[in-house]
Amino acid sequence: KSRLPPSPPCRPPSFLGAPNLFRECLCAMASGWSYGVNSHIKDELPDEAKAFKGSGSFRADFAALAKQCRVVAHTAFLPMRPAAAAADAVEAEAESPAEDAQLSAQSIMLDRPTVQVLRHAMSATTSLKVLRLSSCRLDAEMLRLLRLGLSETCTVARLQLDWNPLQVPHENPSEARRIAAEGSTEERAAVAKRQHERRLREIAERTEARASAAAVAPSTSGEAVVNVELGAALLAAAEAEDPGAPGKVLDKQRDRSVWSELCNRMLRMPLEEAEELFEILNSTGFGKADGRVPLRRFEKAAAAAREAAAGVDESTDQVAAAFTCVIDATSPLEVVSFRCCNIARIEAQAFGRALAAPSPHLKALNLWGNYICDRGAEALGKAFEANFGLQFLGLGKNLVTHIGLQHLCRALGVRRLTEKAEADPIMKQLKDLTKDRDKKMKGFVPKVDGSGRERYNPGIYIPTCEEFKDAAGKPYWLHVRNVALKTMVLDHNPIMDAQAVWSLQPYGCGELVLRDTPCVEALKHLCGGGYASERQSSPDGSEAPDGSSASPEAAASRAPFLGAAAAITGWRLVLQ
Repeated sequence: KSRLPPSPPCRPPSFLGAPNLFRECLCAMASGWSYGVNSHIKDELPDEAKAFKGSGSFRADFAALAKQCRVVAHTAFLPMRPAAAAADAVEAEAESPAEDAQLSAQSIMLDRPTVQVLRHAMSATTSLKVLRLSSCRLDAEMLRLLRLGLSETCTVARLQLDWNPLQVPHENPSEARRIAAEGSTEERAAVAKRQHERRLREIAERTEARASAAAVAPSTSGEAVVNVELGAALLAAAEAEDPGAPGKVLDKQRDRSVWSELCNRMLRMPLEEAEELFEILNSTGFGKADGRVPLRRFEKAAAAAREAAAGVDESTDQVAAAFTCVIDATSPLEVVSFRCCNIARIEAQAFGRALAAPSPHLKALNLWGNYICDRGAEALGKAFEANFGLQFLGLGKNLVTHIGLQHLCRALGVRRLTEKAEADPIMKQLKDLTKDRDKKMKGFVPKVDGSGRERYNPGIYIPTCEEFKDAAGKPYWLHVRNVALKTMVLDHNPIMDAQAVWSLQPYGCGELVLRDTPCVEALKHLCGGGYASERQSSPDGSEAPDGSSASPEAAASRAPFLGAAAAITGWRLVLQ
């Protein structure tokens, strides 16, 4: 799994961690904390919370504010007891400089009042640097509350919300809480149906993305995204299962265990996802709740769920908005992680829009273990045309093929222009950007957080476009675009075309991590042939940055880039 430098190794929620989860559970039980213990607080905290003046110590402020607002606090957020602090001394010394510098909570189902106290305590802290909440079941409203706590003076620079998928929020949060507490059977059924329809659309799109990835043939030229519809994917899988009678495969009723095994084998669907899909299709909203489901019901139910969402503007999706609110233009965060959060195309496109109008402080974004496909990668790639501050992008274990990789690299590194009509508008635009930068830099004062630490700010970067002549005297231009991204992680993705990857290699700048992708062995063969050890820069007229037409032999024969592009050394491929 990829790492956020200098983050500790990625690891799932477990009983091994700081603070120790097992001890947390015992302490929480001893203190009387359990989910629902704060149900007496219906909406907002008392007015005292807004006027709260903290001491700067996060845990002490959290305890004081919780007591003041009559919120039962979970021990994960309170000052550590002397015995517990001594037990954690070795691990704390290895993972963090001080107890109050980071907060880690794992596998805790947080309630809204706790998050409200967390929001106000974060705003007042001058000590908390890292906030890690793994598998804490935050909903969209809680995520927005956290964002409100990330004020201009907040010292939190790293936010990790991993293993935290979001459900579709109710339009009225107060009404949602009422339905959850005392809603009628019909009201709860309506809420469940909305959630099920959303999940059906997501699972159907993932199934299509997996089928599309398998349908992308190696050496596919261009950047056209291959889309395989759900019906075609199911039919192809049924024909592979039984070529003589695919209809029987689709219509046969199956119990949960057989269904899950079949979906895993035929559609490459994870078992957990297949079991969840079975429960949805077996529910009264889509089936008879008799414990038996045919594959064809998946296609029909997904079509009905998509029809129900027809005409809805995806750019206003509330789940996507909740994820991206923490990286908006005013966010103080420098490192953000959403690993294993069920982020798919809609959310990825929202991330692309947010990164295109970026926070000046964000330098690392980790989206490992989600369901981002080529269309999502295309949206993220477009953001690099305007985002010159992001240094790390983690897309490991998603559904990106070599076509999505081409989209991601489209605005990175250098490209060669052969037409003056194409180069002139770019050079004029760059002159205007240079003048605008000079104006903005006059009187520029770096921003600092509440502790006085200067926030990360990459400054205003201006691309370059320089004219040169080849051996025949024919002019060409080298357009150096985004060179800020230093690491792009795409391990465990279905990238199969080694030649397409190799054609992109000379034009990048930084590390491209491709561990455990299908193209690794072929790339090792190319590297072993001596191509990787030579300077593979400066294009020879091929269009490799936007396609896959360049051959390994052509890549090996290129001369070094000139001018500002001389710093472009190509992607350093990390294959093992």
